[in-house]
Amino acid sequence: MNTFTIVCLVSLLAVYLWISEYYLKRNLGIKSKWTWMFAEDRYKISMIIDIVLVVAFIYSFLSLNIDANSENKPVMMKISPVFALFFLQHLNQGIEERLRNFNDKAYYHLFLASFMIGLTFLIFLIGDSS
Repeated sequence: MNTFTIVCLVSLLAVYLWISEYYLKRNLGIKSKWTWMFAEDRYKISMIIDIVLVVAFIYSFLSLNIDANSENKPVMMKISPVFALFFLQHLNQGIEERLRNFNDKAYYHLFLASFMIGLTFLIFLIGDSS
């Protein structure tokens, strides 16, 4: 891991903590809500999407890493299903939270987390190629 990647990741973490903890929680008073994947109050379609995402993650992760040519593949290709899973799950839960509790605005935390996961993947991708 090069210096660019480390500096960008530390900066991204600082920005995330500032936006999430200071701006959203303290200034705007928006509390984050965490719900389990199989919580009873979740929409069924969102639960099904989460289950499909996990199954697709398992399949893609195993097919990329257990393949005969897996040692020739770049590391970022091998771990890309992990980033995709977390990005899409946070995005799915954010959309669901926005539909369920629009006035709560807790979905801001989920969309922020999804955005930061995408940026983290991009930083690793840029750092890996240089």
